[in-house]
Amino acid sequence: MLNIDIILPISLQPLTYLCPAELEGKASIGMAVSVPLKGKTAYGVISGINNSVSEIKNLKEIISIIGDSPLLTKRHLELINWISGYYHCENGLVLKGMIPDEILKAKKISKTRKKTIKKIKFVKSDISLEQLDHLMELINTQGYKTTLVQCDSSIHEISIVIELIKDVKKVIILCPEIEQAEFTSLVIEHELKRRVIIVHSGLSPNRVVRAYDEIINADEAIVCGTLSASIVPLGSPQLFIVMNEHSPYYKQERHPRINARDIIVRRGFMEGAPVVLMSSSPSAISYHNCLIGKYDYYDMSKDRKTQNIIIENMFGIRNIIKKSIYPILQKSINSGSSSLIYINKKGYSLLICADCGSIIKCPNCETPLMFFEDKIFHCSGCGFQNKAVSHCPKCRGVTFDNIGSGIQRIERLIHQKTGLLPVRIDSSLLKTEYQKAVKEALLSPIVVSTRIVSRTNAFIGHFDNIIYVNTDINFTFVDYLSNERLYQEIKTLIEMLKDTGRIYIQTRFPQSDVFTALKTRDYKGFAINELNKRKELLYPPFSKMASLVFYYNGDEFPFEIPESINEVSVLGPIRVFYKHSGYSNSVRIILRSRERNLLNQAVISLKKLAGSHKLYLDIDIY
Repeated sequence: MLNIDIILPISLQPLTYLCPAELEGKASIGMAVSVPLKGKTAYGVISGINNSVSEIKNLKEIISIIGDSPLLTKRHLELINWISGYYHCENGLVLKGMIPDEILKAKKISKTRKKTIKKIKFVKSDISLEQLDHLMELINTQGYKTTLVQCDSSIHEISIVIELIKDVKKVIILCPEIEQAEFTSLVIEHELKRRVIIVHSGLSPNRVVRAYDEIINADEAIVCGTLSASIVPLGSPQLFIVMNEHSPYYKQERHPRINARDIIVRRGFMEGAPVVLMSSSPSAISYHNCLIGKYDYYDMSKDRKTQNIIIENMFGIRNIIKKSIYPILQKSINSGSSSLIYINKKGYSLLICADCGSIIKCPNCETPLMFFEDKIFHCSGCGFQNKAVSHCPKCRGVTFDNIGSGIQRIERLIHQKTGLLPVRIDSSLLKTEYQKAVKEALLSPIVVSTRIVSRTNAFIGHFDNIIYVNTDINFTFVDYLSNERLYQEIKTLIEMLKDTGRIYIQTRFPQSDVFTALKTRDYKGFAINELNKRKELLYPPFSKMASLVFYYNGDEFPFEIPESINEVSVLGPIRVFYKHSGYSNSVRIILRSRERNLLNQAVISLKKLAGSHKLYLDIDIY
């Protein structure tokens, strides 16, 4: 009998089964099969066939082979193996993300409903034929190549995508957010009159199954989606596109912490197909790859005048909002223009004891607690929640002052100063409430919002004024990416301005490199400056880094961590306060090495050392 390796969509490496003689003629790599597993029937995919006699005793036989043709190609299986090895996770977890269980089981699916192409508001950006021809020449070469394209805005990106895919039969397009993927697919369908298969986590189970059935059987397909679209089983794609390639949302939050952008680059290499990365503010790591010749770089941004960026120096000013801003808001109310107050912080404020000066902190992890107007404290560190305290835990004082500001405090302040209650948009809103708030915000003269405002295209080119409050919180993060993230965040906000609009940035550090680069439109100078800093400190891309969080019970960490492993630096362990069912404590360790293979060996060593203890692994900390 044939020995067959089967990948099952669970947290396991491939298992070996026997193939009965009557099924040997049908068995081939990539076929779906049913097999016995712990007294139940499980479904998976054949990843290998071996004619030799197995040394494993008491192998079970597969039950059946499902379908008449393979679900996955050899390249799909190679991609599964690469992801499994690179991110140190089981093949089964990668398969689970690549294909739905219903497709493996060959369940009957309802017919695809006829989709009417909706009318949408979209004005294509002007693209010169010279620029377009040069870009097409860059990517239309034989074999794999990655090209980083710098654009003006997300609308400019979509306009370029439409031109790139006109004559491409099979293409995968990644977007960082669900709403952006939905909008991009609608624009493509409207402009090219071609069906787009959309893939993201917000689809109903039936829509997911229909989408994957189309993808597997497609002779032509435009697939547009978020993170999960990077590994859809589309056979032989001719082009891969990643929009807003700098976005942190391409990194999966749950295990395995795959990076969809990096997977697309690897997949392009495996398929021998071009990859186009697009952004108005590319990641420094991608730009570094251009500087060393790994990627091509093409600047398609225009020489148009940048919207006015006004730096409001807040040094020595205690007010949350500078006094000179209020006439601007009042003008919005009187003239019918629109202003956005942007603050990337939920809640009302922090509380400080008026008697002893202690900030009220989380009893679990010592993170300052954010006070909300519902008189509840929330901890952003460990998720702790509690009713507002009646007295200071240190001095028993009962008088408290507010310090710092969250969006609820800004909302109240605007109401007090202008008499208008602004529309508030933050992540506390449910989906239906969020959609309602967006509609109201489009009609309101003043809107206050957190980062969630950037998740929709509804506000592109909408605001006359944007006031960025509490900008300096970005400089308090102990994170080598903080400057880059701030630059990209402000670039996203600028897209929401009208052509004559202004953005007012309140800061106590007006001479920051971030603001200088934004005002002069010197992205390249900013990126090179950031890369030089990272080179001195040996941060990525000049080193490879991994984070490991170990969960355990008891007061003491259960095993000793070496200071280094085969020339790999080990930083930590540092106690962190991440929750996980069944564990009371956790510590974090950072590995850093110049060589990828040495980093991988160190990860494997620590995984063995951890044994049965729960481990959370993050490869590439960016």
